[in-house]
Amino acid sequence: MKMSKISRRRSRLRSGVRARLRYKKIIAVSSGIFAVVSVLFFIYFGSHTEDARAAINGDFRTISSGSWNTIGIWQRYNGVSWVAATLAPTSANNIIEIQSGHTVSVVTNVTADQIIVVAGGTLNITSNTFTVNKGAGTDIQVDGTLTVSSTIVLNSNTRIDVNSNLIFKAGSVLTRNSGSVIYIYGRIKNEGGTIPTVASFWYVQTGGTYEHAINGGTIPSAAWFTNSTLEITGCTTASPSAINQSFQNFTWNSPSQSTDVNFGGSLTTVNGTFNLKNTGSASIFLDQQGNGNTLNINRDFNIIGGKIYLCVNGSTTLNISGNLNVSGGYFAFNQSGGTAYGNSSAIVSVTGDVNVTGGTVDLTQCSINNSTNGTGQLFLKGNLNVANTGVITETSSASRGQIIFNGTLANQTTDVGTNITNQIDYFVLTGAVLQMADRILPGDGDFTLNAGGGLQIGSAEGISSTGSSGNVQCTGTRSYSTSADYTYNGVVTQISGNGLPSQVRNLTLNNVSNCTLSYSTSVSQTLSFMSGLWIASNDTLTLGISTTTLGTLSRISGHVVGSFRRWVANSIASNIYFPVGTMTNYNGANFSFTTAPSSGGSITCNFINSGYIATLGLPILDAGDLCSNIGFGYWSLGGANGFSGGTWSVNLMANGFPAIFDYTTLHAIRRTNPSTAWLINGTHTAGTGSNSAPVANRNGMMLLGNYGITSGASNPLPIELIFFKAKASNNSVDLNWQTASEVNNDYFTLERSRNGSDFTSIGTVQGAGNSTHALNYSSTDYSPPKGIAYYRLRQTDYDGKTTTSEVQKVNLTDDGMDHAISIETLGPNPFGDEFKFTYYTDHTGDISIEIFNIEGKIFYKAYQLSTEGMNQFTFTDGSRLLEKEYILRISHSGGAAVKRLIKK
Repeated sequence: MKMSKISRRRSRLRSGVRARLRYKKIIAVSSGIFAVVSVLFFIYFGSHTEDARAAINGDFRTISSGSWNTIGIWQRYNGVSWVAATLAPTSANNIIEIQSGHTVSVVTNVTADQIIVVAGGTLNITSNTFTVNKGAGTDIQVDGTLTVSSTIVLNSNTRIDVNSNLIFKAGSVLTRNSGSVIYIYGRIKNEGGTIPTVASFWYVQTGGTYEHAINGGTIPSAAWFTNSTLEITGCTTASPSAINQSFQNFTWNSPSQSTDVNFGGSLTTVNGTFNLKNTGSASIFLDQQGNGNTLNINRDFNIIGGKIYLCVNGSTTLNISGNLNVSGGYFAFNQSGGTAYGNSSAIVSVTGDVNVTGGTVDLTQCSINNSTNGTGQLFLKGNLNVANTGVITETSSASRGQIIFNGTLANQTTDVGTNITNQIDYFVLTGAVLQMADRILPGDGDFTLNAGGGLQIGSAEGISSTGSSGNVQCTGTRSYSTSADYTYNGVVTQISGNGLPSQVRNLTLNNVSNCTLSYSTSVSQTLSFMSGLWIASNDTLTLGISTTTLGTLSRISGHVVGSFRRWVANSIASNIYFPVGTMTNYNGANFSFTTAPSSGGSITCNFINSGYIATLGLPILDAGDLCSNIGFGYWSLGGANGFSGGTWSVNLMANGFPAIFDYTTLHAIRRTNPSTAWLINGTHTAGTGSNSAPVANRNGMMLLGNYGITSGASNPLPIELIFFKAKASNNSVDLNWQTASEVNNDYFTLERSRNGSDFTSIGTVQGAGNSTHALNYSSTDYSPPKGIAYYRLRQTDYDGKTTTSEVQKVNLTDDGMDHAISIETLGPNPFGDEFKFTYYTDHTGDISIEIFNIEGKIFYKAYQLSTEGMNQFTFTDGSRLLEKEYILRISHSGGAAVKRLIKK
């Protein structure tokens, strides 16, 4: 008890004396006897210490160390001052204080009460009997140290308050009578004394500790208050009994333990924290037989050292409401050996985090081949952190461990590195979300993301089905449910990886550095754009899986660069968004069906940013405006899966389109494909938005195809490029292009690339500035590389804005000529019974057309006579192919081109 507690106790003991002193002072003042008042004031408030000021007649205190019955170590207060004692104190006296720095030994029989062992003071009961009588208030108050080596007797209704240390030595005896109690605020240590273990005697208060420093013995049946502690330090060969109480904090720290200890399932509740510090050369078993018993730890389980098992045979459950913190020692779920493993697995369920920064967690040592028993299961709702020298493993010859994520909030794996080893299986249960960041799950086990579970993916490589890339790198089977949720939220550029299923429940992108779709994927419920771009250059991202399961689009920021497909029903519906665009601009298209389609299906949208677009069919008169130019991109829209009929309005978002000065005069127009003329479909509606974020609108449309944006003179838009061609000839490459009109055109830059992505300038040509008639341009690359090269044309305005043309591919062979061939368009893909593709070839002759699987087995081969330029082929034998991935290859003697196909 602190000084404030001592003062409060003295206040209770001496309240009658102080009242009498105050009465005397009042009488003295009323009588005018100033001298008496002065004397009383000096006695009560003068030069004495706090103890002296609070002393009353009959109090004792020590002035040195010695035996209790040595009169010379005591002073007595006579009501005015402290004087040398003439007798040793007994229960006939008032408060007896053993002062700081003094040690008093009891070597003869003593009876006393109202004893205070001040902090720094020591009372040793070394021989004979020390009897405690009932006095006023607390009978022994230990703020220093009380050591019992012989016998102490507590008479009826006596009380001891242990605020610091009370030690029962081996051979000591504590005897109690009815109504006597001990309150533990500090520490009681039993080193081998015989003490009562009955209830209603021991009260271990908040912050108090009972230390059991003997082998075996019995834990007192105490009232364990919040944040009190039982500490076992003396176990060598036997566990103490009466361990089936509802403890608060429980600490096992027995460095001399040499024999395994079995709790036998009797320890069932630790309301606070369980600290395992030392088990010597032996182990602790919560229940060796494992009869389905359960231990509940309502706060943390800290394993600092020692060795502990849940069980050998059978099944035991450990529920931890706080964290499992392992910084040393060995924690095994079961032990190798035995003949049976009960009806289920050893289970540890953790509501908080698992932090293994040292030591080993062994999920199973089972040596019996039983698929349902012997498995160690770690259920985790919080975070998983395995770092430094910490290890999670299994050492079984027959079974395996399991880490099961079952938190309703996002779990996060942090710093597991390679510290999870052997056959550890991972499960993400329904309703749980595993947040991976850029960490990995290693080991030789399996990974299973269950239906209704979620995975937040932060690795640059996404998730893979096999191999040592991505967030999940365990070498066993990896199962990613098609009914699970996937979020890509890395901080670097990501790919989705081949582990992302072709169909998922929910898909979210939240990565400002973007993510590339590795394979085509469909979303059955919600597709969320929070930030960043889905790059789908060679694949398709689809929302919905049928006309009855359309899915939901949620967009804050971001879009698809490439192909985006949506399923639509045969019903009237508004605001069906296609979030597509370029790497720098959102160019979404919004459909609203005013007349229901006659048949539902899917619509695929891709925004083509080609820089220059053919103006075939222009100028055209639309709603009184003569439209003669075209924007720098267009929307390619195609129906599939039975879609037909219907009437719709469309809103086309022209973000990033240059040279728009009056957004209200923008017109949406349509053509069938890049080889056909622009025509009118539907009814023009004035543009909306702003010049920096314009939207072209049109009602009553009934045909898909290419949607573009045109305008009259108020919006010059980019230069009108009729064509740009690159062709090899005599070991050089001729570059030719023609413009129909130019506005503020400063110059052209000719660019070349070996890979089709990284271009460098090979020359410039001055533009015409402004022109309203056709102009022809040409240039020659006299030092082209052998093999395939790519060329494009970049146009720069006077204000520095640039646009680029479509890329032209040249294959310069040894004869100095280009025998190019390329697949230009392909659809639908995925396909059903048929698909069409257009291709370009530089000469007339037979073209070989082949379809083979990824193992190289050819399923289809045909030849078609082709002419120089664009050609078309229709494949109609899709019913012969299984639903899987194929490769389309076209070739002639000078080259080949391939595209990936998906059969649905």
